[in-house]
Amino acid sequence: MPKMISRIELLRRKLRAHSHGNIRLIPGSISYEVLDALYLEKRKIFSDMCHLLGRDVHTTLIALKKKGLITQNKQKQYLLTDLGAWLAISHRLGVSFLELCVLASACCVHQRYSSSGKTGYYMQPTFEKIFKDYYSKRYISHLFSSLIAKGFAFRYAKKTLGIHHNTWKDLMAKYGKDLKSLESWLDGLEEKKVEILSKVLDDLEAPEEQTIL
Repeated sequence: MPKMISRIELLRRKLRAHSHGNIRLIPGSISYEVLDALYLEKRKIFSDMCHLLGRDVHTTLIALKKKGLITQNKQKQYLLTDLGAWLAISHRLGVSFLELCVLASACCVHQRYSSSGKTGYYMQPTFEKIFKDYYSKRYISHLFSSLIAKGFAFRYAKKTLGIHHNTWKDLMAKYGKDLKSLESWLDGLEEKKVEILSKVLDDLEAPEEQTIL
C-alpha cells in the first residue's frame, strides 16, 4: 500500500520549487557539460558550443533556457543566468545546491568578519530560519554535517559552522562574485517568504514537478 504523504511534507515539496530544490543535474550529462563550458567560457554562440563539446546541443540549450539556467544576448550568444552559474559551481565542487547555499553564506560571513580582523562563523539557526518551511531541521543539519565531512568546513560549536581559511580564500578567488550573489538571493528568499507561502498554499493540490537535466 503506497505511503501517505503528510500535508506538511507536500507543502515542503511545493515550496522547494521556489528554492530550486526540484532541479537535479546528472553528472556527465550534456546539460552538465553545457553549464560547465559556459561557466569557463562565459558566453558562446551555438556553433562554438557544438565545436567545444563535440556534439549537437540544440535540444539541451532549449531545455536549459526554458528552465532559466541560460539566456541569450542580442548577439545570440548563450550565457549563464545566476542560477545556471550556481548549479555549475555546485557540481564543480561536488556539493548539492543547498550545500552551496550554506557554503556561500559561510564564506560571506567569514569575509565580513575577516576584514576587521575577526573570525566569523555561520550559525545553523540562521539557515533554518530561511528554509524551515521548505526542509526539516534534520535535513538542514545533514547539509552542515556533509560540508564538514567533505572537508570544506569544521564544527565550531554545536550549531555553528566555520570555513577553513585556505578553503575560503580559494573559493572566493574562484567564485567570489557568484557566492555573494547567492547570499543576496537567499536574503531575498527570506524577505519573500510570506508571498511564496501564500502562493504555494493556493496551489497545493497541483501535481509536483521535478526537473532532471
